[in-house]
Parts: sequence; structure tokens; C-alpha cells
Amino acid sequence: MSAAFAGQVLHLDWRPLARDSVWYLISILFFIFVMYDSIVQIWDAVILLVLYALYIVIMVLNSRLMDRLAEAEKKCACSKVEPGDVEGSGSSSTGADASAVTQSTTSIGEHREVKHFKHDRRNSVLLALHDSKLSVREGDKESSGAAVAKSNGEASKSKSGNDEVTAKQTSTSGANQEEGKDAEDSNAEEDEGGRIACCACCSCCPDLRGAPPERPVAEDGGRPTCCQGTVYVLKWIVFVLAFPFICLFSWTIPECSKEHLKKYFILSFIMSIVWIAAVSFCMVTVVARLGCLFGIDAFVMSLVVLAAGTSIPDLLSSIIVAKDGSGDMAVSNAIGSNVFDINLGLGLPFFIKLCINRMEPIDMFSDKERQYYCQGAMRMIPHVKFGIILIILLVMCFSVIAIARFKLGKAIGISFFLFYIGFLVYAFLQEFLCTYDC
Repeated sequence: MSAAFAGQVLHLDWRPLARDSVWYLISILFFIFVMYDSIVQIWDAVILLVLYALYIVIMVLNSRLMDRLAEAEKKCACSKVEPGDVEGSGSSSTGADASAVTQSTTSIGEHREVKHFKHDRRNSVLLALHDSKLSVREGDKESSGAAVAKSNGEASKSKSGNDEVTAKQTSTSGANQEEGKDAEDSNAEEDEGGRIACCACCSCCPDLRGAPPERPVAEDGGRPTCCQGTVYVLKWIVFVLAFPFICLFSWTIPECSKEHLKKYFILSFIMSIVWIAAVSFCMVTVVARLGCLFGIDAFVMSLVVLAAGTSIPDLLSSIIVAKDGSGDMAVSNAIGSNVFDINLGLGLPFFIKLCINRMEPIDMFSDKERQYYCQGAMRMIPHVKFGIILIILLVMCFSVIAIARFKLGKAIGISFFLFYIGFLVYAFLQEFLCTYDC
């Protein structure tokens, strides 16, 4: 989805991709080791938590790791240069080749500098506002840099030339400041337009950070098309369903983007985590009850509804940074979330349950599955089988990206989507057609 909505070919750096893929592979391997006997002990949960703590340490030391990998890449590139004759033209040509290789690897390293992404909360999946702002800022920097270079070049010629360039630079910077101020004012107007006044008589009641969808207007001023009307109805349905949450979030989470509320950013972060936990708990409960009412197996509901539903925030954040051109952030977010899910998402619940049950081991099998396992009718434990499938998918995805020279385009995105569809088809066939003997 990130490749589909990016609007450009994303150039990836192999170093963070390799770092996250290796740690994801380690997490899957230990997951298979834990599930091999279908019994979870206390040390299994502790090791999962330790693995995630080590992953955090690796991320803290990420800059050093990236530098070491860049140095290894340069040495590998330089070692491919065949040594020529020491004397004569051969040595000079060899030195030139080595210099060219060194310069090329240096330029690659400079090209792969860490991109600082500044998130604007008014960004959406459908609007790439940040791209236009970024281009304006880069253009301003280039124009101001050109003016400074011009003034330095003409300083030795005449004083009047300097005065003209300085005056031009001053006018340019003033115009840029006015443009920036106008952009901020327009953004503030847009932000204020997407609000609902809570109570006119009570100033302490915060405004609701959301507004009803606007009625579509055709380009020729006539009646909207059928497609526009359908989208308008769907927007109203989403707004009505989300309105209670808009009220709760607006009244309980401080809007730390405002100047006088910036000091409450920690409270805003904590309340966001609390609401994510509460909504996730409600979603799991509702999905389990709906599956029971409609006669749908819990495995199917977990694999399709829960797995996809809990990954929607990761999906949206990856799409936003991908539209900004930060492909490495999108990929790291996708793989890093899986590392979080395996190590902390499983390790912490296991650890809490084991502590509550006074270290009594957790049996991952139901009574029926335990009976099949004891009778020898189960060829392979399902958790181990799906762990192996995850390893196969990881190797396939990394291989496809490497073959594409670490460029993420629409073709790669389609291939990944087909991988996911194939995984779902296999999972459903495994659940409904196999009785633990295939």
C-alpha cells in the first residue's frame, strides 16, 4: 500500500532493511523454538522481553551500526577493483579507478543520510501537503544560497554591487517570510475550519477536533455526480460512527500542538496510549462475540479482522511517510512493528499471565488439539508451521527488493500484496480442509 500511494519510486537503503530483517528473523526463530513443544514457560516470556530490549539498544546505537555497515560497503566496493601494475600508466589508471569507486561509495553514503521527517497532523492519506511545503522550502534555500554566493563573488568588484545583492537578498528573505506567514495563516484557517464549537457559554470546554463532511460541488457548478454523492454518504456514515470517539478524544487528550498546551505533551502521549489499549480491548471483545454469533471460527476472525484492524495505524503512518519520500521509514515501520508484536506483544502477556497463575506453564493447545498431538496425528504444530511460513515470506520479500536494487515501486507493491493473498488462501485451506495431518 505504501508503494501504491507513494506516487513515486522509493529508493531504499539496504542497511536499515537488513537490520530490521535480521532481527525479525531472530524473533521468528525464537518464536518457533518457544512453540515447538506448545508449552510456554516463564523463561520463554523473559527471553522474548529481553530480545525486544536488545532491539531497543540496537536502535539507540543505530548511527554507529549504520556507519560500520557503510564502511564495510566501501571496503567491499574497493576490494572489487583489480590491482594494476605499480609503475607506468597502469598504476595511474588503477588509482583513478579506485578513486572513482571511493567517490561513488562516498556519494552513496551521502545520498543515504537520515531524512528528518516533520509530520504535519493536517496531512492525510489523500493529500500530499508536505511535499509542496518541502519543495517551497528547498527552493527558498536554493535562492537564498544563490544570493549569498553571488554577493560573495561580487564583493571584490565593487561596493555598489554588494549593496544591490544585499538589498535583493533582504527583499527575497522578506518575501519568503511573508509567504511563510501566509502559509501558516492559511493552515490555521484550515485547522479552525475542521472544528465544532463545544459550548459557547463555557470557555473551558475544548472544541471538537472534527467537522461534518462538506457537501460536494460539481466543477461546472451543477449537481454533483453519482460517485461524489456516494462518497459524501459514506463520509457521513464514517463521521456518525466516529463522532462519539471524536468527543472523547477531544475532551480527554490535550491538543499539544497549540502553544499554551505544549507543556502537556506527556499527558497527551499517555492518554493516547490509554485510549489505544481501551479501544483494542473493546475491538477484541466485539470481534469474538460477533464470530460466536455468526458461527465464524475464532482463527478466521483473528487472522482477517484483528490482524488487519490492529495494523491499520501502521498502514496509515507508512503511507504518510512514503508519500513524503521516506521509504526507509515506511519499511522500518512495517518490519519493526512485527518485531514488537512477537517479542513484546507476546512476551508481555505471557509474562503477566504466568505471574498471575504462579508460574504455571501456558498450554497453547485446546483439549482437542492436545488429543491429536498425543495420538501422533498432528504432523507439525500449527504455530511452528506458520512461523516457517513467515520466514519464507521474509526471505521472498527481501529477495524481491534486492533483485529490484532496493527500489520500491508499484510492481513490488503488487507482488507483496499477492504474497499476502496467497498467505490468506493457505491459512484458510489449512483451517477448513486439513485436520492437522497436512
